[in-house]
Amino acid sequence: MNINSRTMSAVPKPVFGISAVLAVVGLAVWILQLSKGLGISGLNQNVVWGMYIAGFFTAASAGAGALALSGIAIFCKDSFDSRDRFSLLSIALSCFIAAGILVAMDIGKISNIFSMIFSFNLSSSMTQDFWALTICVLVTLWGLLKVKSVKPSSIFGIVCIIASLGLITVEGLMLSGISAHAYWGSETVAAFMISMVVAGSAVSLLVLKGKARDLAKKYMVIGLIASALLTFGEILTLGASSEVSTTLELSTTLFGSASIYFWIYVIAGLVVPLVLLAKLQDSNGLRLVGILAVLGVLAEKLWILVVGFELPLVAIPGIESYYVSVAEFFAVIGMAGLGVVAYAVIVGIFGNDSLQKSANMDIQL
Repeated sequence: MNINSRTMSAVPKPVFGISAVLAVVGLAVWILQLSKGLGISGLNQNVVWGMYIAGFFTAASAGAGALALSGIAIFCKDSFDSRDRFSLLSIALSCFIAAGILVAMDIGKISNIFSMIFSFNLSSSMTQDFWALTICVLVTLWGLLKVKSVKPSSIFGIVCIIASLGLITVEGLMLSGISAHAYWGSETVAAFMISMVVAGSAVSLLVLKGKARDLAKKYMVIGLIASALLTFGEILTLGASSEVSTTLELSTTLFGSASIYFWIYVIAGLVVPLVLLAKLQDSNGLRLVGILAVLGVLAEKLWILVVGFELPLVAIPGIESYYVSVAEFFAVIGMAGLGVVAYAVIVGIFGNDSLQKSANMDIQL
């Protein structure tokens, strides 16, 4: 089977076609943004982060989670084989590709991207994030080239886990300094780690089968419960405080500008997936759960960002309210489509007939 055949058979044709259209739309928005300016996204000097960066955090979390799971798979040989590790590495790389384009969209001008890369200003959280993501991409590529090995190295498994944790730690620290969460501080990293487990398990459910899928499902349940407990604890902490700032934060979260994202996260990203996981066992049902969980992670990041803009830890003159723009929405949806297309291409390039069998998405339409 040649590369083209493997690519086209990795994903059902209707799914591939829809994803390709969405990817074209997303890339078209980016091209329009490059020609017209970042202003079409609704972002400006006062509102610098929005759905682009929330989408980036979500895609990076999903990729890091899948990469970490591929490392864990080396130590769980009874549940995972080389085909499962290939599927995990393929979907991790596709998530990293989508994440990279989303952060490029958020940065704006191409010249700004090159300046960030080659300035080597390691005190910048964005620069740290770039190099952490680059390391994860290189580790994933290394794994894809070595996945056919009968006896995968335990050292490689440890490297996968460390690289993933490094990326998520950098991103958690990046966000901890700008958002409300008055009682969290650097503990935002814990929330990001949990998101990595949820998002990584969610995208893994799209491609894994058998025992490997069952283990990913268990990890997702653990992640969802941990996320729910952490959120419940924060809401209780905010509600118990008598400080004006925390009262405003709670009001903004539950009833204000951030409430739509908070409740999407709670209902679509936590409650519904946990209920469905208790009832659904078939592949398509679990894939639906995975999609909802990823949506929940995206909504969670938006919730944190919006509250951070409304109630920054340090007052910023001229600060504006943030609302998701049409351009951002279609760009992020487009990058999700690009991720599916990238997955199919990666399977075509790195796979063979044996590995392909496990990596195919057998969605019944």
